[in-house]
Formats: sequence, C-alpha cells, structure tokens
Amino acid sequence: MTGSTYAAAPELVPFYQKMFSLYGKTSGVPLAVLGCPFNSDGTLASGATPSGNGCANRQSISHSSDDHEQAQTARIDYNINTNNTAWFRFQADTGVQAAYTDPINPLFNSISPQPLYWFAAGYTHVFSQNLVAHYPKQGRFFARSSPTASSPASPGSTESSGTICGESILERERSWRGSRCRPE
Repeated sequence: MTGSTYAAAPELVPFYQKMFSLYGKTSGVPLAVLGCPFNSDGTLASGATPSGNGCANRQSISHSSDDHEQAQTARIDYNINTNNTAWFRFQADTGVQAAYTDPINPLFNSISPQPLYWFAAGYTHVFSQNLVAHYPKQGRFFARSSPTASSPASPGSTESSGTICGESILERERSWRGSRCRPE
C-alpha cells in the first residue's frame, strides 16, 4: 500500500510459529487483504496492488467462563396490632460476571464482581375499612469493580452507586400517590 519493501527476517520464523501455535489451530476462512501478495493456495496474487487471501484468515472461537451468582432474600413481617403492620426486606445478589474470556489462556481472562444489595421497609396503618395509609421505603446499593485481569495483583477501580426511594400511598375511594427518589 505504501510502496515500502521490507527485508525478509527468517530469524523471526520460530517466534511467529510459537505465537500462532498458542491458538491450537490456525485454520479458518481465508480473508482477502489489500496488499497481500499471496493466495491461500500458495500462488501469487494478481493485480497492480494485489489483494490475496493468504495473509489472514477469520476464525470464530467460543469459550465459556466460570460465572456464578448467588441471590438471597430475607423478609420479616410484624403485626404490631390489628391496625398497624410493618415489614422489612433485605436482598443480596452477589456473583462474578465475565467481562472477557481469552481464547489463548485463562490467565488473560477479565472478571467483574457485581454485588447488588436491596433493602425495603413498609408501614401500614388502617384508619377504617375505607381509609388505609401505606408508607414503603426502599433503597439499593450497587458496587462494580472495573474489568481487570483475573490476577489478584491488579484489583482495578471500584464504582458504586446507591439510591433511596420512598413513596406514600393514602387509599380512599381513589388513590393518591406521592413519590420521590434521590441518588445517594
């Protein structure tokens, strides 16, 4: 493409052979590359600027990773008396999500721990059979480590966010609802 000519470097052949052997197999679909002087069958590509398919191939690789997740929920309901009830709920969803799975060696895999915690509480007061007040509050906390190598030597940075939301519902024949949500 640039018209530059580079001298052969036969001393690099063992390096490239070792590098490509890491893939296990180098077969794939031949890919035409502008400026490539060879075809995949070993013949010379034609044209003033050849576009041979002997310099590159396309290969699809599928690998799985060791993702895991654990979700737990705890809830307590408390009947204070016939007109007043309260409840509390806590949920934790923890696990590891793969950000990148390397086709050569798992040493280069990248993982992302993703803990998410929810909490909620509610209070209900019954004034009469036609009038009930319900006050739920809820929040969540999410922390994510940025994708890093799976090596514990490079922990990476942590991003976290939290939200607390609350709403009050007063029910009579129709519903009135006020809601507010603020990031923490």
